[in-house]
Amino acid sequence: MASTAAHIGELQHSANWRDIFCETLVKDFVSTLEGDLDKWKTDDSAYLIEYEWFEAYKDFLSGKSHLPGPIEQRKLLDKNHQLLPGLEESIDYTIISSSAWQKLAQWFGVHGFAIERKVIRTGPEHNLQPFVNVYPISFSTVFIYADSINRELSFLPPTLHYEGPYKFHFSRSHTLKDLFQFVRTNFHILKSLKYRIWYNERLLPSNRFLPISYARSLKGTILLNDFADCMTMFEMNMEKGCLIIETLNAQFQGWLMDSPQTVDTKSMVERGYCGINNIGNTCYMNSALQCLFHTYELSEYFIQDRYKGEINSTNPLGMKGKVALAYANLLKQANNNGVSGPSLSPFTLKYIVSEFNSSFAGYSQNDSQEFIAFFLDGLHEDLNRVINKPYFERPDLYSENPVQVQKVADECWETYSKRNDSIIVELFQGMYKSTLQCSTCCLKSVVFDPFMYLTLPLPKLPKWRHTVNFVPISDHDSPEKFDIKIPSDYTVQEAKCYAVMRLQQFGYSTESVKAVDIYDGKVYKCLNEHEKISKIIHSYDRLFMYETTKEKIITPIVHCKSRPQLPGSFQRCDPFGYPLQLSFSQNYISKEELYRRVRKLYHKYADIIVTPDMFQICVQNVPPGVDVWNRLKEFESYEYTPVSEEGVLLNNQTIIMCVWKEDSQKKAFIKNEWIFEGQQYHLSSITLDDCLEEFSRPEQLSLEDSWYCPSCKDFRAATKQMEIWKLPRNLIIHLNRFSCTNRMRKLRKRKDYVLFPTMNLDMQAHISPLRNLKEKEAKKRSYTYDLYAVDNHHGYMINSHYTSYAKDALTGKFLNYDDAYVRSVGDDSIVTSAAYVLFYQEKK
Repeated sequence: MASTAAHIGELQHSANWRDIFCETLVKDFVSTLEGDLDKWKTDDSAYLIEYEWFEAYKDFLSGKSHLPGPIEQRKLLDKNHQLLPGLEESIDYTIISSSAWQKLAQWFGVHGFAIERKVIRTGPEHNLQPFVNVYPISFSTVFIYADSINRELSFLPPTLHYEGPYKFHFSRSHTLKDLFQFVRTNFHILKSLKYRIWYNERLLPSNRFLPISYARSLKGTILLNDFADCMTMFEMNMEKGCLIIETLNAQFQGWLMDSPQTVDTKSMVERGYCGINNIGNTCYMNSALQCLFHTYELSEYFIQDRYKGEINSTNPLGMKGKVALAYANLLKQANNNGVSGPSLSPFTLKYIVSEFNSSFAGYSQNDSQEFIAFFLDGLHEDLNRVINKPYFERPDLYSENPVQVQKVADECWETYSKRNDSIIVELFQGMYKSTLQCSTCCLKSVVFDPFMYLTLPLPKLPKWRHTVNFVPISDHDSPEKFDIKIPSDYTVQEAKCYAVMRLQQFGYSTESVKAVDIYDGKVYKCLNEHEKISKIIHSYDRLFMYETTKEKIITPIVHCKSRPQLPGSFQRCDPFGYPLQLSFSQNYISKEELYRRVRKLYHKYADIIVTPDMFQICVQNVPPGVDVWNRLKEFESYEYTPVSEEGVLLNNQTIIMCVWKEDSQKKAFIKNEWIFEGQQYHLSSITLDDCLEEFSRPEQLSLEDSWYCPSCKDFRAATKQMEIWKLPRNLIIHLNRFSCTNRMRKLRKRKDYVLFPTMNLDMQAHISPLRNLKEKEAKKRSYTYDLYAVDNHHGYMINSHYTSYAKDALTGKFLNYDDAYVRSVGDDSIVTSAAYVLFYQEKK
């Protein structure tokens, strides 16, 4: 096995070694060896060589040291000549090819043993990456016996009749099929005897035999027979543990582990309360999985094993059944863990998904909706009951005659169903009606396409509405957030006047304000008073208005997190939060008083208690003639002076910067938000119905998207309209919060508050008016939906996080799933500006 080192033996370091192999000859060997070192990446096996010796060898080749002695492998091995645990590449050992090892061993000799390991190739088939199986899996093996019968198993050979568990090593590159064959061969299990293998990572048996009552009580046991036999140990994330072998029991006419039933056949959605571990920016996947776990009918389908007879491992569009099998196992683990069980590790499922879509490989953040779309499509193909898909041509329709439209729609769905038939189609798939109309001849072209989810745009508001964040000059006054609704052609000056009027209505004595756009903790731009505010401030921008006066000294206050300075960079810190301001009646303030007033601001604006040792106050005096607020666009790039013990002199050209220690900043702000968060982008009057209406609103296509009109025989401008034709039983709604803007060429997120119902979402009004609901269907379908899960996106494109809300079907209460953490949440907390993907189930 791979864990057993091949003994080369200790070769004596000959006294005349240098005479035999002179330095010139060894250096001539370099050209031969260099091509062999990384050859292991294409081989089936590789060798581990002691790191310090190999580095000394490389120094010798470069002329930095003398010729090294024999290869010293004993540092890597224990007294039983097994590889020491916890060794790391490039610290304890280096990986080299088999041919390179043979040459080095021949030239220098070896103290100890050769350490050969298998090379595993992981990742998608088009981009396999080599991986050395340094530590083979160590398995213990036990057998299940019924409590009421003798534990002796007649099929075991006499050589295996001892009491202790059988132990062996297994390569992570081997498949489940290899494992089953190994077990059958080594334990002499007859081909006529059916058996199953269970796996438990934590079980440390002391005996060869395990009573069934104890086996049933074990937590975290998984049935390996439930997985595709082509899956490797690496894909299964199996590193060590115990194999529990169960043979079909003739006396009880069935499997011992299945009788009596110990696993609750009710869906996991009736149990809930099981989190999923974040294994490296996998919150996007965890939140999506929790929503799918709580899709009642889908979970029952898997837990009741109905999927087993529908695995389509030969579908070229599928994933060889691996995705369906891995998902079923993860769901069953969640079901078995119950209310007080531990959280789950999704490693196997993530790895399998990554094999078929490299976008989800690695540990970078991904989009949860994109994962849902790919995952459900993968489940569908893995479970597609259609083995040989017939070919059909899409019918042409250039009319909106209701009878013809209904006929073609029925034909399109029927032909689609002949190629696609799965539990995913039954639960999640509906059908669009898409209409293109030529702007020249008015010809209409109608097509029908299936959908797995509805992507809804967030509508533009008819009037310019925005949230204003007001920062007063006095630390005695409270900040204010309020929405303004003004004509779209208002200038910045007119918007400011309107805002001042509103502030005076609130009781402020404000007479003038400075309007700025804040982005990423600093000023993005100061607004020109003569420009139209609707043209320069968009719904995703943060509009701040700072009170101004000529009667006092006003100094802006900015915040940043310190970081090590990079060579060639002028930026010494990372801005965060929002600029604040203080006013002073005189130009001098002591250090103690300045810290006191700044700490008071943090408490008011971020609801945190801070101490002077958590941050350092620095100041900068901007040269006369330079606008202070414009300087705040790149304030982190300039030099600042720490406030001295004697205090500081201030003027209207002074900027105050609070430099936070990294650990202090994380501790203070990790669970606290600035007062301007929360309702910041909760613009009024956006409802889910608004989004659905926007989805079906006719759209004028751009010239780049011109449509070829079969009547005009040329590309023409056209209008396009999307309508819902057929609704699924489980409706997934994706709120399209991300859009690409010209500014900074980045995707920006809209954090609008979209009001969506948690019960009784009536979708019948949003079905195409040409749809003639048949009487039988109208009685069978309600087209009224209740919410059962929400996939939430927090933050922005970077530093984002996903959580989910999901309804426990047993209690009817929602739970908040945040990776491994689960807590109850009130129904009134479900509708937030973080809602990203909504899951609805049709009422029966």
